[in-house]
Amino acid sequence: MIILLLTSATGWTRAQQLAVGVDVPMTVMQIYNGGVELTVGDRSTLGVSLFGAHHPWIAKGSKAFGVQPEYRYYFGGRQMYHHFVGLALLAVGYDFAWKGRRYDGDALGGGLTFGYVLPLGSRLSASAHAGIALTRYHHKETDEGEADGASRRQWVIMPAKIGLTLSYILR
Repeated sequence: MIILLLTSATGWTRAQQLAVGVDVPMTVMQIYNGGVELTVGDRSTLGVSLFGAHHPWIAKGSKAFGVQPEYRYYFGGRQMYHHFVGLALLAVGYDFAWKGRRYDGDALGGGLTFGYVLPLGSRLSASAHAGIALTRYHHKETDEGEADGASRRQWVIMPAKIGLTLSYILR
């Protein structure tokens, strides 16, 4: 729904750019993802990234699905160029095993991202980015093979939106 709104918004004004991208390390780990970024000002953009994994090779028997909307402000004199700072949100559902325990739940959060966009051509660019977020998770924690477990809720400060994205500007 959000992607549809962002892509249809390009018809509202003529000067806007729309880029699509993929986070390379996530894809290598079989966490399939994609995102769009739409300019909304001389130095700012709105974007959304979607990701999902179902039994990736790095964690067999795991799954996760999420969305990360983000506002970015660019310091390079124009949007989608050089240094930026962003405000990002996160919503994810997950089910994974770690050290003999299973965690099944969801998380919501928000925080700051920082990054740099390197133009690779007139339409192609690479973006390195990382952030930190205040996140509240809620999950059921069980021992492997156990039916009942403890329910946990907690606020944590954690790394977020870390990656290397290849983007292509459509217009």
